[in-house]
Amino acid sequence: MRIVTARLRRYAIPLRDVFATSRGSLSRREGVIVELVDSEGRTGLGDVAPLPGFSPEGLADAETAASRLCAGLRELEFDDHRTCLGEVLDRLPALRGCPASTRCGLDTALADLAAQAARRPLARLLGDDAAGAVAYNTVLPAGATRRDLEAACQPGIGIVKMKVGALAPEDDRRRIEALLDGLPPQVRLRLDANGAWNPQQALTALAGLPARRIEFVEEPLAPQHADALDDVHRRCGLAFALDETVFDPKRWHALLRHEAIVAVVLKPTLVGGPSPAVALALAAQRQGKKTVVTTALESGIGVAACLHLAAAVARDPGGGPPVPCGLDTLRLLADTLLVDDPPTRRGVMSVPAEPGLGVRLNRGSPCLETGTRLGGGRDG
Repeated sequence: MRIVTARLRRYAIPLRDVFATSRGSLSRREGVIVELVDSEGRTGLGDVAPLPGFSPEGLADAETAASRLCAGLRELEFDDHRTCLGEVLDRLPALRGCPASTRCGLDTALADLAAQAARRPLARLLGDDAAGAVAYNTVLPAGATRRDLEAACQPGIGIVKMKVGALAPEDDRRRIEALLDGLPPQVRLRLDANGAWNPQQALTALAGLPARRIEFVEEPLAPQHADALDDVHRRCGLAFALDETVFDPKRWHALLRHEAIVAVVLKPTLVGGPSPAVALALAAQRQGKKTVVTTALESGIGVAACLHLAAAVARDPGGGPPVPCGLDTLRLLADTLLVDDPPTRRGVMSVPAEPGLGVRLNRGSPCLETGTRLGGGRDG
């Protein structure tokens, strides 16, 4: 396999509602779609979408790095069935120091090509025993209303996720209690603090909440308070999960040993793509931790990559039921950039059965700019 053409297409998609986290709010999602065309005429797709407030790189830097990498990829020959960005690291010096979101987009596009060459869905390339569908949780917007809650608790949904940490801990506590009162008893809550709290703030927000109703709390403590994870866990009675901590592999492996940690949340955009995410998932599962795959509000191309990854790695190593993943974000976008979105029914998203990602880019989307063809010139 040889890459003969590469295109980069910027996009800007309005969000249907402002999406708030403890690190700011988003009203639109921007990124770059990567299209790699190989010598057999196949097209691999990827999404370069640094997440504001979480990715250290901005979109301009990520796009510049993508252009540089695409130029290098054209000079390489690949084994059709083993293509992934991790395998060309030593052959592509420009990759060293490359932003994670750029690596994710290129890794996804190369893996898409490899899966097409192997005539297998990408999920089956990432894991031989990949599932054909993945349960997902829903996400409540900032300032969720009763109507939002009813929409989130659609048939089949077992987990509803809510962002916390942007308000005072006492206010978050009142929001959590109100939400628990409104949730059907069979639906559990997943909280995400994005490392916003110190130990006392976490206890103010969480102590005494019913553990049977709360699956876990993602990143409850700021990094400098990580040593207090187990103490806070014992005092509040809730389980915790790692998320942003994955940025630092050395620190992440140490934190896996905490008894408070029951799960690891993986976002391909933030860890460098599906290939490194698989390695991280396997490492977490060897420590007995659940693995959850979550989008970073990417376009439909990025969400499709997350879906395939989740089908390959999202599981409970203890043999429990499938772990719902954070895939229900396409409904937050005014345009997914896809011709057809992956089908969902009763809280489950089906994995496309076609080779590769199995989705088609809607090149006529008004949110998608005319692309830049590698080597100069504009491409429609």
